[in-house]
Amino acid sequence: MTSTDLQPDNPRSVSQVLRAATTLACADRWDEADRIVEAARRHHPNDPGLQRALNRIRDERRKRLPGILINCLPKSASEYLRELLAQCLEKRIVEPTGGRFPDNRVRTGFIAHAYRNGWLMRGHISPNRHNLIEVDESIPKMVLHVRDPRASLLSLYHQLHTFRGRPEQRSYFRYYGLDETFFNQSEERQLDWMIDTFFRGLVSWIDDWLDAVESKELSTVVHLTTFESFVQDRSVFVEDVLRFLDIDPVLLKPIELKPRSGVLNFRRGAIDEWRDTMSSEQRSRLTNAMPERMTERFAWPRE
Repeated sequence: MTSTDLQPDNPRSVSQVLRAATTLACADRWDEADRIVEAARRHHPNDPGLQRALNRIRDERRKRLPGILINCLPKSASEYLRELLAQCLEKRIVEPTGGRFPDNRVRTGFIAHAYRNGWLMRGHISPNRHNLIEVDESIPKMVLHVRDPRASLLSLYHQLHTFRGRPEQRSYFRYYGLDETFFNQSEERQLDWMIDTFFRGLVSWIDDWLDAVESKELSTVVHLTTFESFVQDRSVFVEDVLRFLDIDPVLLKPIELKPRSGVLNFRRGAIDEWRDTMSSEQRSRLTNAMPERMTERFAWPRE
């Protein structure tokens, strides 16, 4: 029996629908089971049996989704995106890399393992040779999420201040050659240090990934998204990501996860705060360090 054989508007057919859905599920035809139960539920919205069946079917469909890889520039709302997708799709969150940005390295074989197990991977994977091979050999699709690196740099600066005095961040400070004297300097000098230390890495991360995508040597299909489009309309952004990943939107569980300051590394989520914070000289240094193809590709201003 298929959905065309049923009359979901007929009250006597509800039991038929449930039996047919069970048959389809046993045949591993979960999408079809979902469709016929959903059609019946629209005609009988108060039938508890249909709703329970639909919940069970969608729970099983979520479990059967393959793994997801969201590769993000630091400070691009990546933790919020990770939690949003993980909660909506009930996925386990894993980190695919070890090491500090941008000198990170994917654990050999881990992406393939996570993909098979249906886990959600969110990382800041740098496009070095090892990492590119691991991605290319392990997963058919990847979301590459970027942000104007000038805004990312300012967000990193503010995050650095939240790390001050926290014992668990001592290795972070050592890695980047920081000590307490940094915080005794003026904001302008601190930002100069951030530009000298971090900005080239942020720009190179984006630029090298663009090279990898445009070279056609990467068989993994890469979908580019931006922080700016996320801020503009989160719902449209999520729909776009789901469409790329071939995930049925009905599988998203409704949740309330609003960006709040201090939660999930979220501070303000502003697009161009760097304009008001950086000096004219700093803004020029930052913009001049960004290739024109990058600003054109993502519609980031050069002034």
